[in-house]
Amino acid sequence: PGNIPAIQEEVAALETILDRASTEEQSSVDDESLARAAFYICRRMTPDDQRCLTALESVPEARMHVNGALLGCIIGLHPEVVLEHADVFSDLALKTSTVSLPSMTASWSLDGTMARLASCAIASIANKIAAASPDTVAAFVDDVAGNIWYTGNGNGTIGKLDPDSGEITVYPMPDPAARDPHTAIFTRSGDLWFTLQRSNMIGRLVPDTGDVRLEIMPTDNAYPYGIKEDSRGMIWVANRGSNRITSIDPDSWEFQEYETPSPLPGMSPGTYIRRLAITSDNMIWYVDSGRGYLGRLNPETGEVSEWPSPSGPRSHPYAIEVVDDRIWYNESFQRPDALVMFDPQTEQFQSWAIPSGIGIIRHMRATPDGNLAIHQSSTNTVGLVRIQPPES
Repeated sequence: PGNIPAIQEEVAALETILDRASTEEQSSVDDESLARAAFYICRRMTPDDQRCLTALESVPEARMHVNGALLGCIIGLHPEVVLEHADVFSDLALKTSTVSLPSMTASWSLDGTMARLASCAIASIANKIAAASPDTVAAFVDDVAGNIWYTGNGNGTIGKLDPDSGEITVYPMPDPAARDPHTAIFTRSGDLWFTLQRSNMIGRLVPDTGDVRLEIMPTDNAYPYGIKEDSRGMIWVANRGSNRITSIDPDSWEFQEYETPSPLPGMSPGTYIRRLAITSDNMIWYVDSGRGYLGRLNPETGEVSEWPSPSGPRSHPYAIEVVDDRIWYNESFQRPDALVMFDPQTEQFQSWAIPSGIGIIRHMRATPDGNLAIHQSSTNTVGLVRIQPPES
């Protein structure tokens, strides 16, 4: 409370900056100040207050600075403005850049493929408003027909968007305790499996019937997070709240837990296994964000092997994926964020600074052509890592 007068004074100053930027005085406002002003003001903007949009249209050079803050605030808090000014927001979301890395194995690009994902995200927001179904989206996944599915992390739903018609179908959870669908995958059978982190559940949705089945995880406060399917059809779940990886037989719904190493007594933070990836030999790979390790679980023996992440115990590895049986993941507490590759054959690491800088990569996926798609949620950036095949 003692800071309220100072905050009010700062907000008033920021409003003045934004007013100047949206008039003939725009040339006197530097990009960084405009970005800062937009961040504050757009959080409070109403549909009839278009100063942020006017400033963006008038000062193209500021768009790169404002992009993350502006889209994050407006899409999250004022989606009705996105509907009314879709052309401006599409232009911002589809920004492109290419950066070459000093490496033989990877290069970065934001291209048309990634732009389609940004368009789908905007379309999803628009249709959610039309369907009067406000929520917090935790993850997107597409099905074989091209529909975009999302997890309604804030209101206990699963949604399906038809990109062609714009129609959205909402599937509510059958149990009010199932509050937060988190990460979802489509399995080879065509079913949608998903985690519910704080609800401590695993779920399956059958698209043909809309039937949803939920089961509670065997360990209390496991916080199921990432989810994958192996080549035999088994479901694997990463538990952010416990040092366990869980497998589920999709036919019998039998659960089996595999323990991973625990942190030392008194060590903080504890074990945070957020994401999983699976190599062609059905080895389960994981990143332990709390301890700063890359790990491998052998499902046949239960044996666990681990390697310290190159940047140490505070590196906070987060997302993980497999491309050509090499392991890719990010160190989200590095500045700038780091992309790491691990070769299981040589047990060697290689790391790169991510060109877009600071911004947690919460998920990454292998593309059909053997590259890696990533997104940094805190900088509103989508990237494509072009990977050279390993030498034979």
